[in-house]
Amino acid sequence: MHRCMSTLADIPQEGYSRVAARRLAGGNRKFPFRLTFNRADVVEFRMRAAEHMSISGVQDKISLKLIRGKLVPTELDGEYILKPVPSADIPRFKADVPANEHLTMQLASQVCAINTAVNACIHFADGELAYITRRFDRRAG
Repeated sequence: MHRCMSTLADIPQEGYSRVAARRLAGGNRKFPFRLTFNRADVVEFRMRAAEHMSISGVQDKISLKLIRGKLVPTELDGEYILKPVPSADIPRFKADVPANEHLTMQLASQVCAINTAVNACIHFADGELAYITRRFDRRAG
């Protein structure tokens, strides 16, 4: 048995439950639980797109778009925000930051009944964990 990387429900295989995948994808589109790139690629994309990024805050993050079942970095019309393990030097618990943010959001949503953005953990191509959230400030069209 595995846990859904979004809702934390029991599921038969690694990834997301059907309900979570549908929520993450915004309908019946496929939603991957593994990215096709690594954290180093995020840093490279941020360096190239720094002047055009509209996501504020100090934590490393990039905007993604779901295209034909794959999440790809984008400068415009992003549907998701991806937050990898921070590049800042955080002693001991650095690798746990994405899981901690995800768990906090699930507690807010499932236990406290607070409306939250759809969110999940996702793996980079090399298996490293990241946090992903669906943007709620953007609408199709």
